[in-house]
Amino acid sequence: MTPIRENVLRALIALLVLGTILAATAPAAAQDTPGALADTTGQVLPPDHPLRPQPPPGAPEKGETNPIVQVLTAPLRLLDGLYYRYALSLQEKCGTFAGGITGEGGLAACGPKHVSYHFGSLGSKSGFWGLGFGLHTDLRNPTGFKAGFTAAATWRLYQEYTAYVGLNDPARRPYARLTGFYDRDTRNRFFGLGPESDQGDESDYSLEQFGARAEIGVPPRFGVWGNAGARYEKSFVFEGEKDDEEDTIDEFPAVAGVLDPQQELWGPYANVVLDLTDATGHPTAGVKVKGRGALYRSVDDQDFNWLAYGAEVQGHLPLGSRWHILSALVGFDTAEPEDDEDVIPFVYLPSLGGSTHLRGHESWRFVDRTAGYGTVEYRYRIWQESTPDLDRASAFETAIFYDVGGVGEELGDIDLTDEDSYGAEIRVYIARKHLIRVGIARSDEGTRLNFRFSDVY
Repeated sequence: MTPIRENVLRALIALLVLGTILAATAPAAAQDTPGALADTTGQVLPPDHPLRPQPPPGAPEKGETNPIVQVLTAPLRLLDGLYYRYALSLQEKCGTFAGGITGEGGLAACGPKHVSYHFGSLGSKSGFWGLGFGLHTDLRNPTGFKAGFTAAATWRLYQEYTAYVGLNDPARRPYARLTGFYDRDTRNRFFGLGPESDQGDESDYSLEQFGARAEIGVPPRFGVWGNAGARYEKSFVFEGEKDDEEDTIDEFPAVAGVLDPQQELWGPYANVVLDLTDATGHPTAGVKVKGRGALYRSVDDQDFNWLAYGAEVQGHLPLGSRWHILSALVGFDTAEPEDDEDVIPFVYLPSLGGSTHLRGHESWRFVDRTAGYGTVEYRYRIWQESTPDLDRASAFETAIFYDVGGVGEELGDIDLTDEDSYGAEIRVYIARKHLIRVGIARSDEGTRLNFRFSDVY
């Protein structure tokens, strides 16, 4: 074991020990039961009675004296205060503010037309974090006609625009929707194909796409949910905008050449989920199984015809309580050409690396027709808001993880032990929805800082 890996492992162990010490010294607010209270008639009120006085928002827990805990939880207590002083009243009026905090809702004057906002990770390529807005018809009502427009951009120059019409709110009811979209991404990376690609061959390219998709679906819930539809899209690959990196078109002409000057595709797709976890946003117990598939067909005479499919299984096991969770995930994605003459453009191939799979490697580090991945985590909840409604509680947790993965031409070629990475993250949740996670991951190619607004699961 190298000295660097030994130091990283010592740091992970120290982080875990620190979390255990903080848990031992912090008050167990969720386990405390306040005594009964008598009203003016002498009748004893139960602890959850609506007339029972409650502490002001953001007030410290009884007996909370540990200065380290006070410092670590100060940002969350501030969020709690803002949430309960302002957000709940707006949510009761508009029904959208809490969803907006977690990247799913909006805030406006609560009229038939309103403006929404989006804060978090955007895009499937170089989108890292950014802001967006939208103009919508009345999404406060989960049923009925919906229409709107959205626009968003990230600090890494990713842009996305959509316009849609449909029936019902996709987050709350079964829905049907027709969406037109335009994406422009100028910070993509490509290292070559296959498990033997060299990190030193890093190149960049830009990608532009526009098209439309028609979709029907069922919103996330306990049990079976998912969506199905058909899409049309046109893609363009052109030179990247980073002066200090080679252009993919120059570095890999044989790969990039199949996209010159453009490609035009259509086809159906479907995603199905069997969700047996205790929460769709931040599960702490249960099992979830996902399956996905898409058929791609070239509109013109180019040989772009293939089937893309994949599956994923995740499980979560509380270790004595929901403050200690052992989580695991394994999955694969594959793209299979229709015949030997068909070509799959490299921008549609599965990839590993980044802030979700093989977190110790660069984004899109390994690319091929098939990618397999897995991860195991020990998650420890450092702090949780004391509130009668745990579904609305904020939480602050840490996790140590170990990732594995590999790529190949076919599913049988995958060896999950080809590449690995390990590290630790700190995460914040509000209303059982993931808000932010930041961490450090290590692999044989170096150490990365991960910062993302979506959960691994």
